[in-house]
Amino acid sequence: MPTEWDTVAPWSSLLAIAATLIAAVWAWLGSPVSMPQGLSPGEKLYCISLRAFRGLQTPFDPETRIPAAQIEQDWHSSPN
Repeated sequence: MPTEWDTVAPWSSLLAIAATLIAAVWAWLGSPVSMPQGLSPGEKLYCISLRAFRGLQTPFDPETRIPAAQIEQDWHSSPN
């Protein structure tokens, strides 16, 4: 006749394995990642977004073109 331990042992082993796997995945996801070096003093950053897109403009549409006048207006209204 099976005892209570005979039915609990497989489930507790499975729970321990699952908890160990979850902890291992979280440890892997939280491991340090090397980042690229920042800008050197005097180095110029050639691309930066000044303002959010306007109206129906979206960065997800490859056909989106921002007019030079809008860029100029954003540049002059930025809090630099």
